[in-house]
Amino acid sequence: MALRYKDTDFMYASARVRALENSVISREATERLLEAKASSDIIAALPEYGFEIIYRGESEADGILREDTLLSVLQRAYSEVSDMCGDAPVADFLRYQYDCNNIKAVIKCNSRGVDFGDMLFRLGTLTPETVVEAIREKDYSALPENMAAAIPTAIEAFAESANPQQIDLTLDRACFADMLAVARATGVDYIIDLVQTKIDLLNIMTCIRIINMKMYFAAESFMKEAYLEGGTLGLDFFISGIQHGAQVLFAELEYSRYAELVKQVEQTSPLYLIEKAADDLWMERARKAKYIPFGAPVIVGYLVALEYEVKNLRIILAGKDAGLNSDVIKERLRTSYV
Repeated sequence: MALRYKDTDFMYASARVRALENSVISREATERLLEAKASSDIIAALPEYGFEIIYRGESEADGILREDTLLSVLQRAYSEVSDMCGDAPVADFLRYQYDCNNIKAVIKCNSRGVDFGDMLFRLGTLTPETVVEAIREKDYSALPENMAAAIPTAIEAFAESANPQQIDLTLDRACFADMLAVARATGVDYIIDLVQTKIDLLNIMTCIRIINMKMYFAAESFMKEAYLEGGTLGLDFFISGIQHGAQVLFAELEYSRYAELVKQVEQTSPLYLIEKAADDLWMERARKAKYIPFGAPVIVGYLVALEYEVKNLRIILAGKDAGLNSDVIKERLRTSYV
C-alpha cells in the first residue's frame, strides 16, 4: 500500500473543502441551537446547515428518521470527498469505524437469528451489502486486511464464550490496525498522529474504566485483552497504572504528550467529563488542519469537523428529550472545529 501523498496532490480538493467548511456549524450556531425549546425545533433548523430531513414515509406526517437525518450530512461529505480525491484513500481511516460496526452487527445478528434492521451504516469504505455477502460466503477478500483476518477469530471466540464483547474486542483491535496501516501508507504525519492519538486516548479511557470498576485480579488480564496496539503509550504504561491506581496514572500522564488532558480533569472527575476532555484533545489535534493551506490534512480536518458536529447534535437532542437545562447539556458538548 505504497501511497505517500504530497500536499500538492490535493490542491483542488483543498480549495473545495475550504468553501464547504463555511457550512460547518460553528460554536456560536451550536449555542443558538442549544437554546431551542424542543428537539423538534432543532431538527427543523438543520437544513440551514446542509442536512437533509429524512422521513419515514413520503411526507412529514410519517415522522422523521432522526439518525438518518443526522447522518445525511456525513454521507454527502464522504461522497464528495471520494469524488474529489478519486482512488486516494485519504479518509479511509475515518470510514473504517463504520466498516467495523457493520461487520460486528452482521456477526451478532447472524448468531441471534435476527434481522440487521437499521443497524448498518452506509458510511464505510464498503457497502453494507458487500459486508453481508462477504460474511455469508465466508469470503473476506474485499474487506480491510486486518478486519478480514479477525473475523474467524471473533466468530470462534464468541462461539466458545457466548460473550458478544469478544466480537467487539477482536474486531476493534483489527479496525485500529487497519486505520494505522492506511494512515502510515499515506505518509502524512498529520493523519498518522491523529490515529495514534485516538489509539492512546482509547487505551487511557479503558484503563480508567478498569480502575474505576475495581476489577482486582481480573484487571490486568482485561487491560491486556482490550489494549489497542500502535499508539505511543505501551501496554506496560497501563499495567502500571492499574497496579498503582488512578492517581499514579494521572501523574504519569503529566509527563506524556497527554499532559493537556490531565490539566482539564482530575482522576476523581466524572467519567463523562474525562471522555469529553479526551474528545476535545483529539479535536485540537485535528484543528491543526485549519492552519495548513492545502493538502490531505485539510480534507481530513473537514470530515472530523462534521463527525463532531453530528456528535454534538446527538448530545443536544438527547438532552432536550431528557428535559435537561441548557447549562447541563453545554457541559457535555465537544469542542467545535470552527
